[in-house]
Amino acid sequence: MKEKIGSDEAKKIYSLRKITVEPNFGNIKQNLGFREFILRGLEKVKIEMNLVSIAHNLQKIHKMKRENKRDLTKNIQYCFSLRGLVRFCI
Repeated sequence: MKEKIGSDEAKKIYSLRKITVEPNFGNIKQNLGFREFILRGLEKVKIEMNLVSIAHNLQKIHKMKRENKRDLTKNIQYCFSLRGLVRFCI
C-alpha cells in the first residue's frame, strides 16, 4: 500500500480528495450536525444520505442566491446535480 500511495499519480489523486470531498463532509458533520445514520440497511442509509446531500445543496443554493442578489449586475446560472440523479439550475 505504501508503494501505491507513494507514486506520483496516487499523490495527485489523493490531493484532489481534500479539495472535492472533505469540505462537503465536514460541512455536513459540523454545520448540519449529521454524525451518524439513524436507519439500518443499505437502501435506507442511501435514502438518508441523499436527504442530507439535498440539505447540503439547498444550503449552497441559498448562499449563492443571497450573494447574487447583492450584485444585481450578475446574470449567472448555477447548476447542481444531486448525486447524479437530478440536475437543476437556478
